[in-house]
Order: sequence, then C-alpha cells, then structure tokens
Amino acid sequence: MFHVNEPFLKLADVTNKFFVCVDMEGNYSYTNKSYNARFGFERAAQIGQHSLTDIHVDDHQLAIDTVGRCCMQPNIAFDVILRKPARNGRYVHTQWDFIAIPDEQNNPDYIMCIGMEITSFVEDVAANTLRLEEIAQEQSHVVRRPLANILGLAQLLMETTMESEGEWKELIGHIYTVAKELDSVLTSVVSKARSK
Repeated sequence: MFHVNEPFLKLADVTNKFFVCVDMEGNYSYTNKSYNARFGFERAAQIGQHSLTDIHVDDHQLAIDTVGRCCMQPNIAFDVILRKPARNGRYVHTQWDFIAIPDEQNNPDYIMCIGMEITSFVEDVAANTLRLEEIAQEQSHVVRRPLANILGLAQLLMETTMESEGEWKELIGHIYTVAKELDSVLTSVVSKARSK
C-alpha cells in the first residue's frame, strides 16, 4: 500500500517535476500538483484510475516492461520515455524514473515514478537529425561533384604536356572555376550546419 512520509509529499507537491505512484495493478495511488496541472487532471478523479489510459497506446508495452524490470529489482530505478496526452489533443514526450518500493517481505508494493516533460528536447533532436541528414545528402552529392572535377583536372595536368601558355591558362581557369564552386558549396554546408 502506498506510504510516503509527509515531508516528502510536501516536496512532491511543490516541485515542477511530475511525481506519481501506482499500485501493482497499475492504478494511480498518488499524483502531484505538477502532474495534474500539466495534464488537466483532478487528483481525486485520478486516484484508482488505470495509468495506461494516460499513456500513448504505442508506449503501453514499454511502460509494462519497465514496471516488470522494477519488480524484478526493487529499489533500483529504471528510466523510460513515454508519450502522454496533452489537453490540445496532441502528445507530449515525458522522461521518467520508475522504482518499485517493496513491502516488509521485500515484494514490490507499488511503483514510484518521477518524471518531466522533454517534448522540446525531442523536437530539437528530430530537427537536428533532419538537418544532419540534409547535410550528409548535400555532402555526398553536391560537394563530391566539384571535388571530382578538381581531381580530374589535376590528373589531366599530371598526364598532359601543355604546348602553349593559352592551354595552361585554360586548364587553370577550369580549376579556378570548379574550386570556387566547391567553396560556395562548402560555405552553404557550413551555414546549414550552424543554423537552427
């Protein structure tokens, strides 16, 4: 049965972190003010309700597996990222530490969960991943073309005997043009890498 000392409960209700306890059937036995305020819950209405109803259906098994690991090793915290419904109908990403609190016989009595919202972090990672994929695509195609041209012209220089100054100037002009193109492409890639 859920039992936490009163000073801890006072702290739990003033922190901006989410603090939740669920019984071994997965029903809420405690939710703090931050959790209730963020997800639009009334504490009294949540107590006794099943916690999986407030987790994205695709994350149910992940939550169940994490609780299972907690039950196998009471007093050891396990972290998990879960999506939870927001009031606007979308989902927010949350990061949690779950720990099974044992009873006197050292059997899991309830699961204590401390979490926080990480939606902006997850969105930033997704945006950065997309930007890195674009840069990789650009490097593999756009950068390689002028570089291949420079290498080809350098090979031509090594293998060809130039007869006149005009031929030299023409070949050097091609190298200069392609090198400027490469410089422009690299400037674009660096700019994209630094932008947010």
